[in-house]
Amino acid sequence: MTTYTAQELSDLETCSANCFSIYAKATIGSPSDPIYGMKVGSGKTFLFHTDPSTSPSTLLSEYTSNSPAIAWWIGPSTSSNPTHLESLKSTLTSSGFTLQQDNASKMQIMALKLPSNLYTLSIKESITHEDLRTKVHTEVLAFCDGEFDEDTFETDLKGYASKPFGPGKQWRHYTASFTNTDGSVEHVATASLSIHGSAAFVSAVGVVPSARGKGIAKALTRFCMNVAMKESHGVTVVGLRPEDEHVVGLYAKMGYEPVFVTDVMVWKKGE
Repeated sequence: MTTYTAQELSDLETCSANCFSIYAKATIGSPSDPIYGMKVGSGKTFLFHTDPSTSPSTLLSEYTSNSPAIAWWIGPSTSSNPTHLESLKSTLTSSGFTLQQDNASKMQIMALKLPSNLYTLSIKESITHEDLRTKVHTEVLAFCDGEFDEDTFETDLKGYASKPFGPGKQWRHYTASFTNTDGSVEHVATASLSIHGSAAFVSAVGVVPSARGKGIAKALTRFCMNVAMKESHGVTVVGLRPEDEHVVGLYAKMGYEPVFVTDVMVWKKGE
């Protein structure tokens, strides 16, 4: 089992939180304490806060204005301290929320310390808004089993476009394509990379049904690993559902190891 330093674990947890969740930092003790967060409970809308000065009360006010439900992911730094967890619950309760499900689902966080060199795959990075449209269009096809959904496309595009992306930015988006014998280009897969401290989160790795089983997901993941390695980030992270044993196994074969599993509480405001 690979050993991670305290700083690496902190970066890894923050990285996971920024990509998936509303995250209560270990320092939480009151509604004014800093946290990171993400809006959930309103379709597929998502919005990230990476400003550590953002407080729980700010997030609750902003994220619940159009959504009656909120899911709050719990990482090790919060769950290991009963005082922090109870303070978090108290903040939500006093804001009018009722706990609907405790430990409703989990997220297996796996990480891989990067070697000195990796295989690279030549794919296109999203730099312009049109590039991003292509990436999101391909992503929707990949995650909706080949069926294009306009509402999902528009919602996801808006979410991605709300955060700076491209070389040198926190978010990097990639689209892989086949060039057919007639010269036409077929977009077949996508992946995203989000940088947080020493950790780089690989997410939204998806392959359209017609191109699956060819090792493209693995190649895209390795490509993202290579980008992270070239930019001197020491660890890459993925977040998976523990019950998806095939996917967990795939990343395990690539060298990723389980580090921690998150819990989630689902809250609802009002009746």
